[in-house]
Amino acid sequence: MHYTGLILAAGLSLTAVNTANAAPVGTSFGGAGFDKVGLHPIPAQYVNPYEARRQEDALRLSRNDRRTIQGNLQSLGFNPGPADGLFGARTRDAIASWQRGSGNPVSGYLTRQQVFDLDDAALRAQPGGGQSSSNLVADLHFWTETGAADGNIEGMRRYLQRYPNGYHADVARNQIRAQNTQVSSDERRFWRQVRDVDTPHAYRLYLEEYPRGHYANNAYARLREIDPQTPNPNARPAHIVAWNEARQRDTIAGYEEYLRNFPNSQHARDARVRLKELRNDTVTSHEMRAWRRAQTDDTIAAYRDYIDRFPEGYFVRHAQKRIKELKRNKPRNDAQPADQVAWKEARRIDTISGYTLFLRDYPNSRRAPDARKRLEELRGDAIARKDMKAWRRAQEEDSISGYAAYLDGFPNGRFERDARRRLRELRNTSQSDARPADQRAWEAAHKTGTLEAYKRFLRDYPHSSYVPLAKNNVRRLSK
Repeated sequence: MHYTGLILAAGLSLTAVNTANAAPVGTSFGGAGFDKVGLHPIPAQYVNPYEARRQEDALRLSRNDRRTIQGNLQSLGFNPGPADGLFGARTRDAIASWQRGSGNPVSGYLTRQQVFDLDDAALRAQPGGGQSSSNLVADLHFWTETGAADGNIEGMRRYLQRYPNGYHADVARNQIRAQNTQVSSDERRFWRQVRDVDTPHAYRLYLEEYPRGHYANNAYARLREIDPQTPNPNARPAHIVAWNEARQRDTIAGYEEYLRNFPNSQHARDARVRLKELRNDTVTSHEMRAWRRAQTDDTIAAYRDYIDRFPEGYFVRHAQKRIKELKRNKPRNDAQPADQVAWKEARRIDTISGYTLFLRDYPNSRRAPDARKRLEELRGDAIARKDMKAWRRAQEEDSISGYAAYLDGFPNGRFERDARRRLRELRNTSQSDARPADQRAWEAAHKTGTLEAYKRFLRDYPHSSYVPLAKNNVRRLSK
């Protein structure tokens, strides 16, 4: 059917379609033009991550402060992981989700005011503090689920119907009121007629006439419900998704990969700046280790090795001065004992096997105590790294079997108490929930909606009845 025929069939007058009265660019579509809290959080790509990080660092949050923040996020229905006072990827994701739902700029880092706001929201979630915890979680979830958090007016109306006194009720009313006063009478009348017809053609006709109209977001949302093949106008470009992922990883490899794929993108300069910072940090730590090794050996060769590796290093002048001193005091006979040569080699490679071989060959050397001490340090570092790696793996899996495996491998590990506490929580949840484990896992994966979540489900439950659904989602997200 032609659009003209659609208008006549729907009872719409052609005079109602008045493009001259369409809302100006930037008034409502995509949320620009509104500055009320809770409507359109500034997308993460427009927040300077380094400035946000510096602002949070300036707060000098103690570990107890961080535990409190993680507890507040948990009480509001977010998942920051264990309340251990360590802000890892899961905590940053939870902060970003809370910022997005509460209308704050999305960065994953907190400002002083946001710490207060988060504390206030958690207080309101407590019994006697406003809504109950479960009601507030449902409230916030519905606010996001309806699209109200992204500025969808229809979503706000649905939200007010269910939660007339909800957490975002004032924000929703103000936004609806602002829209009603700004939208032209012709557009409002045309939109009512389109809603009465409620067909894909009607919504497309509205979008042709008012591509940036006040109801454009609602039209797109309804179109996607009726016709899932409708493209999402708010879908983020690939380079923005990649940039957010690189910021989340905040590693040399992550930024290198981003620049390799998007060398001329809008965030390429920021990526290069951060990459330089990370490389400088790495060089500094390497340089310090090399300088300490040179001081320990205290030989001309060791100081020259330091200068060769770090010609612009901080300790170059000190190394040159020490070389001159050693040359002045150098004995005529330069022959060195065999154990001294072996000790230098062990210090150079600085590995467990190197010091083990040195002690095997020279157990009574004057350097033997130093070798044993360094050997203990390296073994301790190796165990600590394995402990940390196992703990991160358990946190990522966040399951009974994952934490049990961590405790089996590290019964006295650094995170033993946290693992046991989380294990009790998961077991209590499992006992109170009679649903099969694969069903609970499927619902959790579906709620998360990420490629990694579906892959984890397929790995943990390869014979579940939900496997076909999970595979379909993996294929869809891998495209």
